Amino acid sequence: MPIEDKKDIQSAYRDPELAAGYVTERFARPMGSVQHEQQVAWVSRVLERTRSQRVLELAPGPARLTAHMRGSFDGVAMDYSPEMLSIARGRLGGSAAGPRWRLVRGDCFHLPFPDAAFDAVYTFRFVRHFHVEKRSAVVAEIRRVLRSGGVYLSDFEHAPPGDTGEETRDRTPAGWIYDARLTPQEIAAEFDALGFDALEIRPNIRHPRLQGQFDRKPGWGLGGLRRGIVRLMERIPGKEPLEWLVLGRKR
Repeated sequence: MPIEDKKDIQSAYRDPELAAGYVTERFARPMGSVQHEQQVAWVSRVLERTRSQRVLELAPGPARLTAHMRGSFDGVAMDYSPEMLSIARGRLGGSAAGPRWRLVRGDCFHLPFPDAAFDAVYTFRFVRHFHVEKRSAVVAEIRRVLRSGGVYLSDFEHAPPGDTGEETRDRTPAGWIYDARLTPQEIAAEFDALGFDALEIRPNIRHPRLQGQFDRKPGWGLGGLRRGIVRLMERIPGKEPLEWLVLGRKR
């Protein structure tokens, strides 16, 4: 059975094996590293463009994005997993971005912050793990803690033609975790229903099947040439990306 319940997801992300290997296993290989760097660059640009000074990251895990985020702002990173927070604290301690972040443990369904406390909220590889009813409840909390006109940044897996729209495919040591796969039209409609204008739905990893072949090609090392090819392919337009990066503005 796929993991899709709130408590089961929280338990999965407390798994020591997952916490310890999250960054090295998922984002050290060429395609994962390009995916990561483009997420960091995009969020950093949005925060700078919107002049966001109070920023919340939900479910930062081991500070994969947090430790590399650029810009001048006061940040709060909130996670439910003590294991992930411990790793995040260690990574931020050696990062130039560390001083701007405060780490908090909390429940995403009941955010421990007052209304309109933040200019921007972002979260990756988290909200999409819930079915629409539960992720709507999380996004309602995100909207509550955002100021009017504040921005919300997130991601969804792409739903290719003929796909049912939602599927379980994110593998962890604890098992398969539910992952929402949506079209841009479905994403825009969901954001609208939750009180956000979808300002941008941006493809990331535009040719995952082909890029994945270079990602796994033996004998070329983990960096350098393979990463460069994966990065170069991002310049070629495509209709079937790995994921969509979504920017919404609170109405």
